[in-house]
Amino acid sequence: MAHNDALFPILNLVTYTQHIDETFSMKTYRIFLLAILSLAFWANTTRAEVKLVINEVDGNVVVTGSGSFNLADLSYKSYIPKSNLWPSLKASTSVIYVGPAAYTTIDVYDGIFSGPSSFGDGNSFISVNSGTGDTFGFALVTSTLYVPEDYVSGVALSATSTYEDATLSNLGLTSGIYTWTWGSGENADYLELTIVPEPATYAALIGVLCLGLVAWRRKSKA
Repeated sequence: MAHNDALFPILNLVTYTQHIDETFSMKTYRIFLLAILSLAFWANTTRAEVKLVINEVDGNVVVTGSGSFNLADLSYKSYIPKSNLWPSLKASTSVIYVGPAAYTTIDVYDGIFSGPSSFGDGNSFISVNSGTGDTFGFALVTSTLYVPEDYVSGVALSATSTYEDATLSNLGLTSGIYTWTWGSGENADYLELTIVPEPATYAALIGVLCLGLVAWRRKSKA
């Protein structure tokens, strides 16, 4: 089980308080401990993140996404009416919107974003054919984040989008892990995109590993 690093100093503080004041009544100590644990929970939930994964599934390219955004260090810019945004992507300028195949009204936030300028060489917008869940996304080229209308920081988001009869190659996507960050301190946040290699790439990697293993065994026997 993963440990939350933010809890270690808090747990150390709890241990310390047990020794510095033996005059605390049990009731006072419990109240104090509850307050500290509540603070730890609050500190942990302010850190938001969204993760997207793209891979090939049965002849289609499927995008799945989940998480939440922290908008505290971003500025509300405008909203996009329902008739103007359809989930899509453009790899060459790091633009990706996920969600159902439908026009949706969304809110737009801008800020200072850091991260890769592209996640492939696809140079045109490609629209999804189907999808589910919320509509949200990111565009580095315009330094904007897109969220559902009236979205509140920390609220969970999830979505899927499917590009039918597609491959990573013909969508112009390059496999890898891409991360864009914004904000600072308690308001630091990020969006992570993982593009899973095509099945053919996996086969090639396995082949290389097998050849390497054979060469190593021959060398070890020599």
